[in-house]
Amino acid sequence: MTDRRRGLAALLGMGGGSTSASTTASSAGKGVALAAVPPTGRRLRRMVTPLLLVVAVVAAISMVAVPARSHLARTADINAAEQLLADLVVTNEVDSARLAALRTDEELEHLARRDFGLAMPGEEIYHVMSPAADPPRVPEGWPFHHLSLRLALE
Repeated sequence: MTDRRRGLAALLGMGGGSTSASTTASSAGKGVALAAVPPTGRRLRRMVTPLLLVVAVVAAISMVAVPARSHLARTADINAAEQLLADLVVTNEVDSARLAALRTDEELEHLARRDFGLAMPGEEIYHVMSPAADPPRVPEGWPFHHLSLRLALE
């Protein structure tokens, strides 16, 4: 093959030899424009392999991350529900104990005396009042001078 044919074959990607672009340009002549050399099989594999690797890594991460996130959310919901259940069980036990106490006569009598001021027949109830509070102090100034006179007259 002549140099010109090798240059044209390299430009068209039809194999032939491993000539460089500078050799091809010099042997192609002045009237032929150089085009981009299409990728060969080895070069194409070099470009596709990293791309496939990136796609595989992204797919693997998404297959692990999405279920893990939903699992953690469900675990948090379950823990919150278990805590609420434990609180309700404690409240239920306290209420059951209070109900059992209210069913006794002693507790009913205690509540009647304390809350309603009731007494058994023949008993007297005395209410002790708190001492009187200090009388209010009225300032000596203008809008209140008539109040201090009224208090002095009484």
